[in-house]
Amino acid sequence: KKGQNISNVPIVDGTLQGEAKYYDSLGHVELIGTWVNNEREGEWRHFDAEGNLTAIEVYSNGQIISSKDY
Repeated sequence: KKGQNISNVPIVDGTLQGEAKYYDSLGHVELIGTWVNNEREGEWRHFDAEGNLTAIEVYSNGQIISSKDY
């Protein structure tokens, strides 16, 4: 709305592919993870507004296989 970045998601040939970052309304990173062929893959890390790690979710073939809160 104010020209602020809410996400940085790579798209290759129309497909979500690569490391993505999502931001809160103040520009702090909220979530970092990797897309592979439009599916979440590997670790997805969640952060609070101070940059502290709050959770990790692990995905395989787009399905969550584990989750841990900090």
